[in-house]
Amino acid sequence: MNGAHLHLMINHVPVIGLFCCLALLLAGQWRKNPDLVKAGLVALVIVAIISIPVYMSGEPAEEIIEELPGMSHDLIHAHEDGAIWAFIGLEVLGALALVGLVGFRAPKQLPQWFVPTLLLLALLTTIWVGWVSALGGRIAHPESRPDFSLEAESARPD
Repeated sequence: MNGAHLHLMINHVPVIGLFCCLALLLAGQWRKNPDLVKAGLVALVIVAIISIPVYMSGEPAEEIIEELPGMSHDLIHAHEDGAIWAFIGLEVLGALALVGLVGFRAPKQLPQWFVPTLLLLALLTTIWVGWVSALGGRIAHPESRPDFSLEAESARPD
């Protein structure tokens, strides 16, 4: 297994994980269920931890694929530039969730502003992570690029 393989294997976890975290936190807030809120906080910490190898495997993946035929350096660098901010957002969310878990011990003790603020930050981060993920998909999937044309692809020499 190489860096590109590892990156492809685990890069979907933050995207899908954030949706699950949002669902847990939203359900917990809506139902006023501290167990669901706590599960959402734990899930955010887990997603933040898993995001570390996702981000760290990006550079080795770039080193492997950047010289392959048909690779776009512009697409790779756009993905890389967006990924740092997605990573920072994920780590901030994980740290805030950890503060919520450790500092307050029980979700019932969380200040009323904490979960709504975390939900807003998680929603914004989810949107950003989704965008960065779409940029990453465009690197190896020309069909996902806005300028894709089936005629242009079939005319390209192999």
